[in-house]
Amino acid sequence: MLRIALSFSVLALACGGATDGAPTTGPTDTVAAEAGAVETLSTDVTGTDTGIQAGGSYYEVQIKTTKIQQTYKRTLDEKSQSVAFGSTHIAPAVSLAVEDTLVTPFAIIGFNFGFVVGSSDHPITITGEGVWDWAQGKTNAPPGFKILLKDGGPQRTYVSWLQGAKGSYVIERWGKEEGDVVEASFNGTLVADVTPFDPTLTATVKGVLRVILPKPAGGQ
Repeated sequence: MLRIALSFSVLALACGGATDGAPTTGPTDTVAAEAGAVETLSTDVTGTDTGIQAGGSYYEVQIKTTKIQQTYKRTLDEKSQSVAFGSTHIAPAVSLAVEDTLVTPFAIIGFNFGFVVGSSDHPITITGEGVWDWAQGKTNAPPGFKILLKDGGPQRTYVSWLQGAKGSYVIERWGKEEGDVVEASFNGTLVADVTPFDPTLTATVKGVLRVILPKPAGGQ
């Protein structure tokens, strides 16, 4: 069972890509405090949500750049469109991702677990409980994480697949059928997806996610 201390600001999820994943022996990164003052924004970004519900689907994400520190928390029970689960266009493979858009402060948060059922074209990314490092190289390579936000300046997307990024999902409950529960914590360092590439533009993230899998799309 994923242990969540609701007294501290927790964390988030989304899908895509196609690379092989392999479990490792432990988390590869921790979120370290950055030097210098940062602007702490409001953590009350649940909108009309009634708050985190222990028995439902939700996420909490904490992100820190050199300029801001922000926490996002959302319930997903009434946001079925945020969970991408199924075989549409990729059958017989099945993929799982979560992508949620927040209005104030604006952000798009994505958890990508990749292919939970594989095929000859789409190898399985995560097979079960354990520690799974974020993949690198290919855009949206799973498993991975990304977040678009304004970090005290221009709007940027921080991602897990670029050089210099490092982190992992710790899967504590896993499933691939309707009604199964997926629970994970995560932490790591993301790199800004900007041109020209600047490896100094990084963000640390940590958080948790819990999803009750919906009926799969694509007739699965």
